[in-house]
Amino acid sequence: MKVELSVSVTGAVRNSGKYFVSPTSSVVDAIASAGGMLSELSTGGGSGGGGGIPADQTRVRVVRDGRTIVLNFRPDDIAPEVLLLPAQSGDWIHVPNQARSRVRDELQFW
Repeated sequence: MKVELSVSVTGAVRNSGKYFVSPTSSVVDAIASAGGMLSELSTGGGSGGGGGIPADQTRVRVVRDGRTIVLNFRPDDIAPEVLLLPAQSGDWIHVPNQARSRVRDELQFW
C-alpha cells in the first residue's frame, strides 16, 4: 500500500491544484509538483491565475493546522531549514504574485 500526503498548491505556479506527494517530500518538492514558481522569464500564465505575473518568492505562505507560516524562498536568502521544511498532509501552499509597478511593466515591454 502506497502512502502519500495530500497538499494544495496555488498562486503563481505553473499548475495550481491538489497534489499527492511522498511522505518524505518537502514544501519545495510540493511546489515542484505544481511545475514550480512563475519567474520573470515565464511566457505563459499557467493555471495559477497569475497571467504570467512572476512569483513573490519572499512571501510564500504555508497554511497548516490553521496557522500561517510565511517563508522566503528567494535563492539568495533561503535558509536551510526552509529548504528542508517537510510537507504535511493537508498543507495549503500559496505562492503570491509579485506586486506590479507601471515602471517595471514598461521596462519589460520595451
